Amino acid sequence: MKCSIDDIALDITANQLGGVCSLHLFETVDMSIGDNHLFKRSVILIKAWLHYEARLMGSHHRLLSSYTLNTMVLFLFNSMRPYLKSSGQVLLVFLAVFSSFDWTKYGLTIFGRFPLSELPEIKIEPASSLPGVITESTLTQLRETFNKASSLKNPEDKFFQPKSLNIIDCLQPHNNLGRSLSPSNTRRFCRALKLGAVTLFSIIFPERISFSNNQKNDKNDKNNEN
Repeated sequence: MKCSIDDIALDITANQLGGVCSLHLFETVDMSIGDNHLFKRSVILIKAWLHYEARLMGSHHRLLSSYTLNTMVLFLFNSMRPYLKSSGQVLLVFLAVFSSFDWTKYGLTIFGRFPLSELPEIKIEPASSLPGVITESTLTQLRETFNKASSLKNPEDKFFQPKSLNIIDCLQPHNNLGRSLSPSNTRRFCRALKLGAVTLFSIIFPERISFSNNQKNDKNDKNNEN
């Protein structure tokens, strides 16, 4: 059941043990990362940006779900944990990485991207050679627990169904977390991330933006002279 109490959106579920497994997954990730709950703080900051600035949160509106966002942030930590020191930095990296991600050719897993042209086979291209924050063995144990808890029959017989945005659920590899986004909202999502990346970079690195603009102006002046 979805409801709103004092303008706070709440999801209330019963007998959904799979949700407990996903909660355990992200608790395990947060504990592994540590640093005063950097993972959780990063998710909260990015979710706030997506909700209040981009208006892109809410699977019931055919937008991004919280679980999908958690998975995308987990991909960042799995790929570049040693370089992520603050939630603000994670937001900047989130915008930079996913604004340039080619969603028309690739899908996303927590370990790297995979070409859509190879479906139904999932050929993951590892994003990094660095050790991730969650191991494959831990993930396998969680998957087994999830399958038992959800009474899912023959999960290996199910196939990943491509949509306009493709993100694999690490607990249910056949589940496409991007299915909640409509094609029009996927395009809106990509435009918002690009605008957010440019805006945030211009605030944090104004001298670089100014230098880039000066270079463009110089080039235009030379072309006009010619």
